[in-house]
Amino acid sequence: MYRFFAFSIIAICFMGCGSSLRLINQGEQVSQISSGNGLLFLPIESKGFFESIFISGETELVVKKNQFQLFELPAGEYQIEKIDFGHGYIDLTESENPGIWRFNVSEGKLNYAGHLIVEKIEGRYASYDLINRSSSALKTLKDKYNQLLDKFELHYSGMIQDDFFLYVRELEKGRKQ
Repeated sequence: MYRFFAFSIIAICFMGCGSSLRLINQGEQVSQISSGNGLLFLPIESKGFFESIFISGETELVVKKNQFQLFELPAGEYQIEKIDFGHGYIDLTESENPGIWRFNVSEGKLNYAGHLIVEKIEGRYASYDLINRSSSALKTLKDKYNQLLDKFELHYSGMIQDDFFLYVRELEKGRKQ
């Protein structure tokens, strides 16, 4: 049994070491990202308690409660799989529309997947959603991570196409000319 446990710990370490996942703190200067990686901006709004959010894909993330999350991670498709409330969890892969919990991280871009909204209603009930609030995300990024907008193209990475960021870029180009 101890051999299995030791092997599991070593395997987990290698999986974590092999991936290029990095949490970026507010105010941290990011001049470049590793080849094959993108940036993921995931704002979380919570009016209740949750312990963590599990995201799977090219690498696995466990996101703790924090208002704004910014990660560097391998490009590829990801899915928010589970919200853990400490005494129970919600498996989003079994939701009525599991596709809304999927998003892509594009290489070399600043990707916005949507605002994750988690509200504990009462007892064991919760309300949760991934909502596209592109204008709010843009304002937050300008206020808190403005240097990233100068270096990386902002891209909506949800499953439904939204050209809001492209429209804003075109407007800003027109102003500069």
